Amino acid sequence: MIRRLAALLGVLALAGCPGTPPASAFEGRTLTEWVSALDAEQADDRVRAAAVLGGLGADAAPAVGPLADALNDPEEAVRIEAARSLGRLGPVAGPAVGALTSALSDWSHDVRAVAALACGDLGADAAPAVPELIGSLRSGDWRVRLCAAEALAKLAPKGQDAALALTAALDDEVYLVREAAAEALERIPDPAG
Repeated sequence: MIRRLAALLGVLALAGCPGTPPASAFEGRTLTEWVSALDAEQADDRVRAAAVLGGLGADAAPAVGPLADALNDPEEAVRIEAARSLGRLGPVAGPAVGALTSALSDWSHDVRAVAALACGDLGADAAPAVPELIGSLRSGDWRVRLCAAEALAKLAPKGQDAALALTAALDDEVYLVREAAAEALERIPDPAG
């Protein structure tokens, strides 16, 4: 478990995600101003805006749509932070599940990994992402496979497709993926029962 946590933290560190902003992250700006900053000219400003919005919790519900739109930003770092922030918002970001599901096909393995984790954090609203998460278990990047297995463990989807894919992941070359798949299998209902 500690190794998996370290690996997940490594995924976020490799992705270049900034740390969690403090609870008073408004920094003299209104929510509307932070949402507007998602369209700033400088990528660093857009990344910072996404990070701040993700730290605002349920107060940032009006930012879900713009954060979902930021998953299409040309800059990888912005897409990573937008996905991360949507995950941090949890179930309030449910309307972004379609955009997060699309992000599971991003060219960047870091975006795909963080989007998978975010889907797991959305809870039941992320059910439409399950087929893509199952497909992500076959990614060429072990971090994407790990994050997909972690998300499936949180979502505990019903059905044989998830059980079969996770069972196949028990033979993954990376121990952490195998461990996450085993945990997910323990949590999902038996498709035969």
